[in-house]
Amino acid sequence: MKKEDLQAQVQQLNEQGHSIREIAKITGISKSSVGRMVKEIQDSGPGTAPGTRPATVLGSHGTSAGTASAAVPAAGRDASGTLESIKKGADASAEQPRQQENSVFEALLRGQYKYSLHSSYQDFLYSTRTFLTNNLGSEELAHSLIKSRQQRVGDFILRARNICSNCQVRYEKLFMAYVLGELHYFLGQQPELEQTERGLKLKAGVVLEQFIKQVEPMDIFTHMEDDLPTFPDTEAW
Repeated sequence: MKKEDLQAQVQQLNEQGHSIREIAKITGISKSSVGRMVKEIQDSGPGTAPGTRPATVLGSHGTSAGTASAAVPAAGRDASGTLESIKKGADASAEQPRQQENSVFEALLRGQYKYSLHSSYQDFLYSTRTFLTNNLGSEELAHSLIKSRQQRVGDFILRARNICSNCQVRYEKLFMAYVLGELHYFLGQQPELEQTERGLKLKAGVVLEQFIKQVEPMDIFTHMEDDLPTFPDTEAW
């Protein structure tokens, strides 16, 4: 019988639980020869062809770091967390790109929210300035329109506050909050009207127009500071 076939038979009998004495009796070879074969089989590790040497693993600098069977953790170590930690590491590596993707998506949404709010804010101020400084009809109609405009300011404040919750900023600390708050207060006073050649016009309308023109181009997300533009004082009219 060839040596390879004999080694295979010894390996099979060893895996079946036979002792070295029993294997020697079955195969007809000496106990010392069986012992050497069994040791060689055990040293080669599971899954290695009988009679072959285990692969040598090179370290980081090309030096021998032991055999492949020693470098790879045995499956039995899973109970101590070896394989589980590898799985957790793989899951964490897969999760990181997803988190980065979500962060980019959220940042994009916040940018869209901010752009939309900024554009509608400027349009709103422009239409309000035009409305308040243009000639109106009767005084009763004018005050009715001013009251309607005040409601629109209030609605805009609520909408801006909701949108800013997605912008990750505190609405109350924004420059926009100051401007709309002052405008809301101004319209709530039912400002006086004056007669002109073409009809009724807001008293101190020029001052109001200058104020809105001054704040229109400013970034609505600028935080409030001490040197804010002063809103017209209604008591001085």
